[in-house]
Amino acid sequence: MKEQIPSAAPPRWNWLIAGLLVLLAFGSYSTVLAKGGWIWDDDDYVINNRTVREEGGLKSIWTDSSANPQFYPMVYTTFRWEYQSNPPAAQPAPVPGDPIQTRKPVPPDPTRFHFNNILIFAITVLLFWRVLQKLRIPGGLVAVTLFAAHPINVESVAWITERKNMLSGMFAMAAVLMYLRYARIGDADDDGKPRTEKPEIGLGENYWAKLGWGSFGLSLLFWFAGLFSKTVIAFVPPALFLILWWKRPRELWRLSLGLLPFLAAGIYFGLQTARIEREQVGASESFFDLTQLDKFVLAGRVVWTYLLHIIAPFQQMFFYPKWEVDSGSLIQWLIFAAAIALPLALLWKAKKLGRGPLVAVLIFGGALVPVMGFIPVYPMRFSWVADHFQYHANFAIFALIGALLIKLPIPQKIGRGVLGVVLGLLVWKTNAQGLMYQNVETLWRTTIDVNPTSWMAHENLGVELKSQGKVDEALEVMHRGLEIHRDPHLLQSVANAHLELFVTKRNPTDLDMAQAYIEEALETWPKRIDFNMVYGTVLYFRGPSMAQQAIERFEIALQAIIADDYQKAFLNEKLQSQIIAMMVEKWLSASVNEGNRLTFQEDYAQALVHYSKSYQSFDGNQPQRWRDLYRWGQNSPFLSLELRRIWTLAACADAKVRDPQTALDQVKELWQITPAHLQAGGVPQTEQSKLQVAIQDTMAACFANSGQYIQAIDIAEKAIQQAVAQKAPPAYVSQLRDRVAMYRKKQPFYYQKMIPVPQGL
Repeated sequence: MKEQIPSAAPPRWNWLIAGLLVLLAFGSYSTVLAKGGWIWDDDDYVINNRTVREEGGLKSIWTDSSANPQFYPMVYTTFRWEYQSNPPAAQPAPVPGDPIQTRKPVPPDPTRFHFNNILIFAITVLLFWRVLQKLRIPGGLVAVTLFAAHPINVESVAWITERKNMLSGMFAMAAVLMYLRYARIGDADDDGKPRTEKPEIGLGENYWAKLGWGSFGLSLLFWFAGLFSKTVIAFVPPALFLILWWKRPRELWRLSLGLLPFLAAGIYFGLQTARIEREQVGASESFFDLTQLDKFVLAGRVVWTYLLHIIAPFQQMFFYPKWEVDSGSLIQWLIFAAAIALPLALLWKAKKLGRGPLVAVLIFGGALVPVMGFIPVYPMRFSWVADHFQYHANFAIFALIGALLIKLPIPQKIGRGVLGVVLGLLVWKTNAQGLMYQNVETLWRTTIDVNPTSWMAHENLGVELKSQGKVDEALEVMHRGLEIHRDPHLLQSVANAHLELFVTKRNPTDLDMAQAYIEEALETWPKRIDFNMVYGTVLYFRGPSMAQQAIERFEIALQAIIADDYQKAFLNEKLQSQIIAMMVEKWLSASVNEGNRLTFQEDYAQALVHYSKSYQSFDGNQPQRWRDLYRWGQNSPFLSLELRRIWTLAACADAKVRDPQTALDQVKELWQITPAHLQAGGVPQTEQSKLQVAIQDTMAACFANSGQYIQAIDIAEKAIQQAVAQKAPPAYVSQLRDRVAMYRKKQPFYYQKMIPVPQGL
């Protein structure tokens, strides 16, 4: 079967072929373009991402490596441009009295994001074709068409988050193309055969002048753009070294000198990504529990699995079954040995076959090194392999497949017909595979259908169903996942679902179940932020007897958030997000209850410790308080804590605890900041007026107990007037009048066991 169009095709043919390749790329992903939606962690990368949505986000994208889950600024820059070019409609104003942000941001239309992913893929296909032309690889057009239509790339193209693969692949291919131009590979006088003769020009000025230095500069520019998209392309400099060893063996060391800055940048960015993957994404050796020997047998099977996915693309899936790695298995060692034997055999036959096949296999294997299991990668918790892991390695194997197919002894017409049928089947399969990416529920249901052993797919489907209010169905799905694997994160999700059922139905059994599951999860990950949040909530609902333990769990979670640079980068937003804000409110509500209990026992010093929770600084050297980070809704605990704290300092019965002057200074500050907080919290004006009476009453006690009775009387009388006007309960108005009577007699007011705040605070 001969190649339909020669490598050095006339320009008009090149333009026609380029157009057809673009149509093939878009045609293969027509279902994604028509029906593709947001899935899995797209919300973290785009929808909920403050650097994408908010003013000033572009600076954070490029200057703060902790502002996003991964430091890939080119990716987030494109997301920001797409989002800002057509942002979704603004949400309505918060519901009055709602103390926290309970609604997710409105997602933008995903169509333009999918279109751009496909467009970048199409450009990459054209660059890949041009590289193969430069290398004069036979069957290059066959390789490129197969690559463009093959379903192995669906996960990378259809998943918006994998813009990382799209951009890094495009820039890496552009960098390779420019480096080949710099090295004069594929020039008009290049017949494609390796040049084994010694160059006529030595190392003098003429040799270096003949190199394409403009192309070198462009190659370096594209290289950095690629590294800022995804550092997994760090294999490219060694790949170029192998290409030079194949095509220009006598000039290898001269032409390889230019690879040094590429290699140095790749190593540096790769190490930074490994650190971020470990510290921010959460990849850890503890997830995998592999010995060093296990990692070798895993690597061998990973390579063959990825090769099989290309040759026999019968059933791609989001999570593949995770096989058991056993270094004691002879079969697994034979698989590893076969992976080593293949390049060795090609090296042995290099004189007969040429170095091309060996180079292709080595590049394929080198590109897979980061995902073989030697380095912990977070998604390997769910599956050892993933289609998007092999995207960059695919180029080399498709080039080899094209070269092999073109040499088959098949008549040209039959070969073209077979190729057309294969392409048609691949386009159909790719489009069918793309339907999986319509939405989150479709993705996980499809994954479970093809891989019922995936506990993670069961968990994610359960979480999605719970978000739709289908809690019972969610629990049924997640319990099936637990039968497969009792993963700590899945245990936490089950605990969360039982907790939600308890809140809805108040069935004590659900609370017991939630506690049992979260305690089991904590045995493995005792310091996880979300685990301690759930456990603290369970203990909170246990009532006053467990208030102290609940407070301790909430504080473990909050301290972890503050100590985490990635969390700290957007602490304000995190603290006002629905889950964490609700936790903080329960933390402070538990502190109110515990403080009240201690006050009734007349342990005012310890009560003050709990009443001071919201007044404490949220970070060691920062003056900003917890209370300053939130809107104070009608039922939020911030004002309640503040009033109790100040009352304790001003008027508790224990003289050792009292500090009226400090209380006076702080109640004045409270008086100043409260209106803005209450307004931001959507508290109606009538309710604000009632709360102002309570603050004035507190302030009057602070003045009186500091010996400033004139000011105390003045403020107390204003409080009484407002209370009467608002038709406050007579008992409360009577208390206000009793206290002002004491101030007129120049008597301080001290309370015992009960702080005199109005009911409801």
